[in-house]
Amino acid sequence: MGGTCSSKAVISVSATKLILLGAKGSGKTRLLYSWLLGVSSVVDTIPTESFNVEPIQTPDGISLLVWDISGDPSYKTKRRQFFHGTEGIVYVMDTSDPVLMQEAREDLVTILRDRDLLKVPLLLIANTRSKQGSFDDSELKKELKLKSVVRERRWDTVTMAAFDQKEVDTSLEKLQNLLKSTWVASPQH
Repeated sequence: MGGTCSSKAVISVSATKLILLGAKGSGKTRLLYSWLLGVSSVVDTIPTESFNVEPIQTPDGISLLVWDISGDPSYKTKRRQFFHGTEGIVYVMDTSDPVLMQEAREDLVTILRDRDLLKVPLLLIANTRSKQGSFDDSELKKELKLKSVVRERRWDTVTMAAFDQKEVDTSLEKLQNLLKSTWVASPQH
């Protein structure tokens, strides 16, 4: 089955390409459609078999083309085809289970070492179902031990619940600010 693009919006040629990655069930698709439609408009999502792609506008009007790539373990060998030309990575993880966090860390390290993603900015999202047992941003950075892997890229973290519109908006603002800071650092954009 192919991917989906449900929007009939015109996609700008100059849109910034982002990939949305993470384990199956981490909340990637809910986040994508919450950015696009708002939390209250997203009723249910179905597991992504391959990919979804949607145009998103940030609060400051930056045009993004977001590729939500399946987190199913059987699809991992196919995701590399989406990496070329990527200008930003959003990695979503569920922090409720230490085993899942370790698996996500290992997957993230593999992704960040890919030749097409070197120096590409990263927004790491800890998507929580409740506030109990969740990490704040500094605890998340410490827990994941990513300093050696992310040292040559701009990156940030955000802890959020995909059911909270304010937190969804904050994640999009953090993403926008991360991209802007990267463009200032390397003005070829």
